[in-house]
Amino acid sequence: MRNLTLVASVIALMASANAYAVTAQSGIYVEGTGGYTVAAKPGTAQLEATKLVNKTYALGANLGYEHALNQNVMVGVEAGYLNLGTTNYKFPSSSPAAGGAGPGSYGKTQNWGYQVLATGTYLASNGLNGFVKAGAIRERSSMNYTAGNDDEGFSRTYYPESQTTKWLPAAVVGIGYMPSQNLNIALQYEHVFGTKWVNPIPNQTVVALNTYSKPMTQNIVSLGVSYKFAA
Repeated sequence: MRNLTLVASVIALMASANAYAVTAQSGIYVEGTGGYTVAAKPGTAQLEATKLVNKTYALGANLGYEHALNQNVMVGVEAGYLNLGTTNYKFPSSSPAAGGAGPGSYGKTQNWGYQVLATGTYLASNGLNGFVKAGAIRERSSMNYTAGNDDEGFSRTYYPESQTTKWLPAAVVGIGYMPSQNLNIALQYEHVFGTKWVNPIPNQTVVALNTYSKPMTQNIVSLGVSYKFAA
């Protein structure tokens, strides 16, 4: 987080030193993003995870179009791919009803999706800009689960991958700096409205382990660079 705060400060300093004016323009743009994400900790009524590694990378690519309403305001739409990496979890001991999990049990989740967002941007003449985005992401959360059945965790039971995929609401807020009419460097925060999803043991008779709803909540902070092909 300290590094991202430094990036935001650099963006503001660059904007204050800008010697020329930039104006909003219509056009198609491409964008690449990179940063990190913190996924919601998974859990069920009977099996609650403790964090092992709950912070991982986030990489994305977007294609969008913006329309300039005037020299300061742009609205548009963008679509893209977002990879939220792999998150590992360990689980405390649990009852046999929860699949025989014991000390040493762990799960590995992978999260990714495609998203479509409406965008709105306000651009100052010095290149500093603020923007919001809102829409939905079709996120997939998958988990591989390994259970340890004794106090030492020596005995292992490997369960096949379980997964769920759904459209989830997503919202973004960010600030950016345009060093030229076509280039924008931005820092943004995105929240995906999911849940503490987990279904580590598929096809169990225990109802609690088979009741899951939405893929996992994500909190994503990333740095993006975009280039616009002016209309």
